[in-house]
Amino acid sequence: MSIAIKAIGNAGQVSSIKRLMKFLPGFSSSASQLPVRVQVDAVMALRNMAKNDVRRVSALGSILWWLQYETTCRQYHT
Repeated sequence: MSIAIKAIGNAGQVSSIKRLMKFLPGFSSSASQLPVRVQVDAVMALRNMAKNDVRRVSALGSILWWLQYETTCRQYHT
């Protein structure tokens, strides 16, 4: 699962944001049961997508910052 998330991030397609949101705890109820490493990979994939479309991803980033994340996920967000 982690490799698939990294591949989505490396592709940088902004249309894949909805797929990544399934792995973020604030947007999916089942995502909080996933390992922290998978959540970190989803945040890192969003960072790669921000290189192509800063406006759409930064709107998500401001939401992500206020959610109750593990400290590991928050440190990779910035």
